[in-house]
Amino acid sequence: MDQELNRTDMTEIELYNKLGEFRSVYRKNLSESVIPFWLKNSPDWKNGGTFSCLDKDGTVYDTKKYIWLVGRSVWMFSRLFNEFDKDSKYFDVATLGVNFLQKHAEDELGRYYFSLTDNGKPWFYQRKPYAAVFAMLAYLEYYKASGESEFKEQAVQLFWKINDWIEDSTKLGRLKIFDFRLIRPQWYFNKFTPFIIILICN
Repeated sequence: MDQELNRTDMTEIELYNKLGEFRSVYRKNLSESVIPFWLKNSPDWKNGGTFSCLDKDGTVYDTKKYIWLVGRSVWMFSRLFNEFDKDSKYFDVATLGVNFLQKHAEDELGRYYFSLTDNGKPWFYQRKPYAAVFAMLAYLEYYKASGESEFKEQAVQLFWKINDWIEDSTKLGRLKIFDFRLIRPQWYFNKFTPFIIILICN
């Protein structure tokens, strides 16, 4: 591919045409292979949400619902509906996932579980805002698909929660042993913090 796209050997028109060919290949693979696979095997129409641990034949080998992956699923199917094709099936799966998040993802303190059982019971709580970031992105993209303002409001509220958790991780249940920001500010501002902020503000 690198050789084919070498600008020194191709005119801009040839390059444009070649990129168009690649776009057709990727779109065909997405619409005929990737999307049908996840539409068929991922939704859990019985308990809500979506499965993410699938074998290549679509078999579910782990029935736990990982909140960050359910969030990504909601975002993906909402984005497909918003940008790719106004197919109601995409919206239906996104709705299945966002309803599951709203019903089961939070604990009594408004913190987000890392994983749940297939029917929404708590399985594992991680004292990080990681899962909440993907839930927030899911709510925001679903708002664009549904037009329901409550999801935008929920995304904004969750943004400020995440910001608060980054500033004070004891609110996620972590022990505050020592504040390393006092002697090593760069230790606190790790890769995870800008990743969250960039995603949310994009």
